[in-house]
Amino acid sequence: MSKVMGIDLAGLEKNDTGICSLIFSEDKEIAKVVKVKKVKTDAQILSEIEKEMPLVVAIDAPLSLPKRGMMRSCDKELQQYGAISPLLGGMKALTERAIELKRIISESYEVIEVNARIGAKMLGYYNKDTSVQQKALIEMGIEGDIKERILSEDEIDAISAAIIAYLYVNGKCMAIGGEDGYTIVPKL
Repeated sequence: MSKVMGIDLAGLEKNDTGICSLIFSEDKEIAKVVKVKKVKTDAQILSEIEKEMPLVVAIDAPLSLPKRGMMRSCDKELQQYGAISPLLGGMKALTERAIELKRIISESYEVIEVNARIGAKMLGYYNKDTSVQQKALIEMGIEGDIKERILSEDEIDAISAAIIAYLYVNGKCMAIGGEDGYTIVPKL
């Protein structure tokens, strides 16, 4: 059995960060959610990663800044799906936090940048109503905490980030971007 993690990072530690750990067997197409939770601090995030020891950590936040201007090349390419500049408003604090977490996590684990909502749109299950999205994920065969309770938007986005990590591990993703950073998205 293998694990990947998805993190829907909040810009500030006072806000909820969603974390999802997906476990899957090498011979199965369907990944199963084993744990979804909310945490707040960087220390809590790092503790969860150390407990789970995933193959890949997918962070739903920009992991780099533009070299020039307001947008990175990956943001420009994904703008049609809703990507925005990592320098706008609260995105700057989120990006700074994400860059620092990536620096720490990448000492021991592979870290990729994802955009959970864009991934969900590309995979065809995104809905503004998270309960509809949760139902769609269950219908896709996702199990675990997702069947036990109503999940928050942060937790749903963490599941989407983890699904992208799962697809990435299985060679079903592509990198969008350039020298100023890449966002990993599902292959269409």
